[in-house]
Amino acid sequence: MKKLLTMTLMMSCGMAASTDWVNTVSGKGREVISEMDAQDGKACIAGQTQGGNMIQQSISAKGLKTQHDIAKLEQPSAWLACYDKEGKRTAYGVFKSDGMTAINDVVMGDLGQVYLAGTYVGNLSVPNNLLVQSGHHSKNTQHEGVNAFVAQYNGRGQLTWVKTMVNDTGVQAWRLAHVADDQGVILQGVFSQFVLFENNLLTGKALKNHFITRWDGDGQLLWKQSWPMKSGQVSAGGVSTDGNHLVETFNEEQWNQNKKDVVVVMRNIDNGHVEWHHRIGGKGVEMASNPIVSVDGGSHVLMSFQDQILLPDGQTTIKTNGSSDLLVMEFDAKGLLKNHWQHGMAGAELAHELIIEPRNNRMLVAMMQMNEINQATYQLISKGPSDLGWSTVQTGEKIGNHFSIQSMAFDGDQLFYGGVLFPKKGKRYTNKNKTVQSIGKSDVYLGSSNASSLFIR
Repeated sequence: MKKLLTMTLMMSCGMAASTDWVNTVSGKGREVISEMDAQDGKACIAGQTQGGNMIQQSISAKGLKTQHDIAKLEQPSAWLACYDKEGKRTAYGVFKSDGMTAINDVVMGDLGQVYLAGTYVGNLSVPNNLLVQSGHHSKNTQHEGVNAFVAQYNGRGQLTWVKTMVNDTGVQAWRLAHVADDQGVILQGVFSQFVLFENNLLTGKALKNHFITRWDGDGQLLWKQSWPMKSGQVSAGGVSTDGNHLVETFNEEQWNQNKKDVVVVMRNIDNGHVEWHHRIGGKGVEMASNPIVSVDGGSHVLMSFQDQILLPDGQTTIKTNGSSDLLVMEFDAKGLLKNHWQHGMAGAELAHELIIEPRNNRMLVAMMQMNEINQATYQLISKGPSDLGWSTVQTGEKIGNHFSIQSMAFDGDQLFYGGVLFPKKGKRYTNKNKTVQSIGKSDVYLGSSNASSLFIR
């Protein structure tokens, strides 16, 4: 039985999917995955390092190993690595600033573009030795707070443009969604008091305000919108589009209340206007994960919830089996709740990501499970349209022992996914003659598997 680390998954009653390749980005410090995406057999992954020499280890389908230094970093920095169909690295870039730098999301376009969204402090240094000034507002010529950026690589792996969003008290770029046919990108984020998109100003009254924007393929801002709040704050969710429809999720928290609600919004993709929305919450903390929009305007939304909540149909109340459960909701194009699926055990289930296999509409969810004594393990669960319940995707050993799965993408029959390797007494994680070693406190991996036999059909 092959281990999941080398990108081979199997169900207990099915056959194993074949391994194509696996790569790691390692260092002496701690490497953390942000997100990954795949398109046309290629994949890109973004993350953050806390410093030290960064090393890439590669394993091909034939078991060939290579290892080489990528960069030497002196402070928390962000990085992007892209790979072709054979697992060969085609692009790599390090983003640094005067303080902590992070890439929070990465998406790939249908013409080979790669879009990034992240945060930085002071001035931003990007690949090709370019220095991006923070911009200015009022009398300030440089912003010392946390600023945000969105950037594009072209299909040749070259950084083509970087746009910044700045203010004096903090702005963050969260999530991205590519608009099909080279029509740009949707960006979701949060800001305090105001945010300046070059010459476009957006203001808010809450402690942390929501924003969503659309940029064209040349980096021009097409529109900007915000969610109206007079107090409280918002936090990250997700955004998805098929080119004609746009759905987003985020969390809304009011002051002096130990609770968060999940907000689901369908917007007009041409101007960002709200077409319908739902606020989902109860007495506890509800946390939104990513939504998925379908070509008919319908959508699936993944979230976690505590205690009990009233579903958007206004009639159905569901309760958790433990301290928190997973919930997937399906909406039609008008925002009506069509179906919902719950998963929970005695502990706490926390959602990472939802993807749907395009050929048979089977859902795959990456999650973290906390038991009653706060021990964490990572799991994959799946559910098809005719399944009575969720099934655990089995692996050679428990995912949570040595590594996590935190980001996934289907590209036809190919499954790409990435996560974090956790060291265990210097152990090497092997599959026959293939070896990947965790070097630092935590390393990031990305791999590709043929998923045609992953699920029972």
